[in-house]
Amino acid sequence: MIVSEQHHVPLAGFSSEMLTDAFLQAQAYNRRVKDHGPEIDYWSIGWNYMPPAGGSQVHPHLSVLGQFLPTPLEEKVFSASKRYQELNGSIFWKALIEKEKESHERYLADIGQTS
Repeated sequence: MIVSEQHHVPLAGFSSEMLTDAFLQAQAYNRRVKDHGPEIDYWSIGWNYMPPAGGSQVHPHLSVLGQFLPTPLEEKVFSASKRYQELNGSIFWKALIEKEKESHERYLADIGQTS
């Protein structure tokens, strides 16, 4: 998915409008795919913008993917989250958010159900 028609955008050149538009288009794409494949439950958006991130070319695009199965990384996160809950009797992500709120180092805000 193209973020800008410019072939090269310096990192500081991305506007909030460009990124908002790109993510809204990704959502629209996901909805259309889901309409044709309701069994697709795992979604990811990749942005390999610079060579250190694995990008072979510096150009602004997102890779949007819907799959029937989780990626290996997603499966690892799901399994670890389940183990945490079994061992601690609580949900890892809720505990993490509470720790982040307490530390006042990285926590920004809650917007609806998103922290």
